[in-house]
Amino acid sequence: MSTASGELQESEPDRYASRGLAGSRGCLGRRLVIRTGLLSLLVLLVFVLRSKPELIYDEPNHCATVARLKTAGFSAQSLREVSLVSSGPLYAVVHTILRPVTALQPRAMRLANVALLLGTMGLIYRTLLMRESTHAEPMALSLLAAPTVWVISGLALTEMPAMLCAMAATYGLLRALRSGAGESGGGRAFAWAIGAGLAAGLSVTGRQAFLALFLAAPLLATRKNWRLVAAFIGVGAIFPAMLFASWGGISPPPLAKVTAGISLDNGVKALGYAGAMTAIFTMRWFSLGWRTILVVVLVAIPCNLAFHVVDIQPAYSVVRGLVSADFLPIYGSLAGGVLLACGVLFALSSVINAWTGKCDREFLFFCVCGVLLSLTAMKVTTQFSSRYVAIAVPWLLLAADRYWRPSVRQALRVIVGDALGFLMLMSYFKA
Repeated sequence: MSTASGELQESEPDRYASRGLAGSRGCLGRRLVIRTGLLSLLVLLVFVLRSKPELIYDEPNHCATVARLKTAGFSAQSLREVSLVSSGPLYAVVHTILRPVTALQPRAMRLANVALLLGTMGLIYRTLLMRESTHAEPMALSLLAAPTVWVISGLALTEMPAMLCAMAATYGLLRALRSGAGESGGGRAFAWAIGAGLAAGLSVTGRQAFLALFLAAPLLATRKNWRLVAAFIGVGAIFPAMLFASWGGISPPPLAKVTAGISLDNGVKALGYAGAMTAIFTMRWFSLGWRTILVVVLVAIPCNLAFHVVDIQPAYSVVRGLVSADFLPIYGSLAGGVLLACGVLFALSSVINAWTGKCDREFLFFCVCGVLLSLTAMKVTTQFSSRYVAIAVPWLLLAADRYWRPSVRQALRVIVGDALGFLMLMSYFKA
């Protein structure tokens, strides 16, 4: 596998591919993942087409920014006065462009997000092919196996436009570094780097969390390609700098308190969600040994039941219809204990895996992006939502590819993840 520095390093998937797929079970698992992914896309599309014809949840607040953009434009004053959403104007720009097609009808706006999801999957696929992965198809189609991705792609929310831009930036930056490796690739490489920087900057104007790409980009720099990385960061900083200057910070002034300070509790929850979603993709990421994993789980759950370190009720809208109200507090403590264990295991495994794969700069970049994007949930101090972690999923997938193996058990985890995602999305329309 080619690294960002142009060196060749045999990765886990390459060694595995050299032995062929592990028999009929591996082939069956691979086919199941691909077919489950395609079926999930079809189910999502049909569900959105038949969804409620009125705006729900946070959709009215976001849709209002489209109307505001039309009346107030991009003046610094209008950007400062945004009071309903904490993200930038990318969502409003995208839906203003699509307005002749969608007429700002809720179903059509949700369909736009499904189209953006397909674009994100395509970029994941192309990125993995560029890295000569043997698992590009099943990994890209596993994106919906992360349950929270159903919510951000099935509702007309702000994450998908920003995620697509960030994924385009990632693909473009890696293309730039690979194009620059050749003797005649200089001009083309800088074109890719500049385009990737513009895409990264746009992603930040959609969700400020994607500043993480700029923090992780120096990991790709070498003595030969540092100018390309500098061009990416320099060009990419233009749009965010203009937006933050108009706000006087990283959030609109009316919502500055939302990002004031740090919430360690939200950080633990975010790492837990990231770990749970990574486990759906591949359990091999958790390379600590079963004894260590067992000890962490057996310590985390009782400690959380006793001290309530993490109190959360994941998929609450689904669970409340399945259990009695008296059980919900116990469910919150149990789920919090599991999430605490997932967070600890994910953090430790990520450090170990990043150190093990440090010679592969691209893999290291994916790891750091995934962790940083997850941890941006700490900057929201007033609440927590699993949606905050959903934006990290593409980079978790790209990193997990190194450890992915086709198997029936892995396919079953993907099926469970897709089923949970569908139930979560459906619960928003029933609320």
